[in-house]
Amino acid sequence: MAAWAESSTQKVLLHDLPSSGEQVFTPGEPSPLSGSPPLAMAQGEIEAFQIVLRTKNVAATVRVTVDDIERVDGEAAFPDDSVSVSRVLYVDAQEPEEYAVDYSGWWPDPLVSANRFIVEPGQNAPLWIALASAVDQPPGLYRGQIQVQIDPIHDGSHTEAVSYTHLRAHETDSYL
Repeated sequence: MAAWAESSTQKVLLHDLPSSGEQVFTPGEPSPLSGSPPLAMAQGEIEAFQIVLRTKNVAATVRVTVDDIERVDGEAAFPDDSVSVSRVLYVDAQEPEEYAVDYSGWWPDPLVSANRFIVEPGQNAPLWIALASAVDQPPGLYRGQIQVQIDPIHDGSHTEAVSYTHLRAHETDSYL
């Protein structure tokens, strides 16, 4: 299993590989996102990013959980329902006869709530992680952790539990 992070604005195609220089995570190695740029958000705002999962030769069942997201001083936290985990699905976008398009084929578009799903070998399975701040969310630097548990689907399968990332927000006058 390999995984990497993408921004919420990046369309990750079904067979895309991480770009050159992209930090790729594999089980048993330190998380590439622990020092990543934080999510910066204002009160009453929703921000998101993607974690792209991919297996090479074997399908895997994946379970995703998000630990508490707390301010580093322990004085505030995001409510449990402020984080959502969705799976990015693909639709077969056919090339229209009436006009030319830059791309046709499997296009990432619908989001479905998913904390458990199957990753097919050789295909990307992007996760859409969204964090919503309340209008009265106390400003500060927050941290949380996403756990991705991977269960390969084959005889003699084993479970690999990995700690994947931290969510952070800068403390400024205009951001959380």
